[in-house]
Amino acid sequence: MSAARSAALLTYDLASGTNGGTNVAATWTKRPINTEVYDPEGIVTLNTTTNQFTLVAGTYELSSSQVFYSHQGITMSTRGRIRNTSDTTTAALGTTARGHQAAGSSANFESEIPPTQITLSATKTFELQYWAESVITTFGLGSAFSTGESERFAWVFIRKI
Repeated sequence: MSAARSAALLTYDLASGTNGGTNVAATWTKRPINTEVYDPEGIVTLNTTTNQFTLVAGTYELSSSQVFYSHQGITMSTRGRIRNTSDTTTAALGTTARGHQAAGSSANFESEIPPTQITLSATKTFELQYWAESVITTFGLGSAFSTGESERFAWVFIRKI
């Protein structure tokens, strides 16, 4: 039987009916993370002021997903990464996602970072980042669904191995 694993979920949540915000184009940009959904064993420290999280020495599996929006014939290609800001290196890299909607239509789509294993020899700070092709005002980081539940536009899953 293997040892139990610790896990945490960090998200970017806003009130129901609130859009994700305007995205930045053509540069790596920090994605907001404002909620620690769970972390029962305290494996991560989230700083909601800087939108960064800290992990102590150990081996981890990281994965993530971010929502983006495309509409009115605007092409929106995106890619995500989890950046180790302590060492200025990329800890995990996502696949490229592309949304292109015809005039008069729109859609949210996801850009995922597949599970990636990292080993840290010391405490390090990380942030979720994205690269987007086009700027879309108000909705670029996701369009609200207004269900009465929080809007969730990004997440980072961390498992300590």
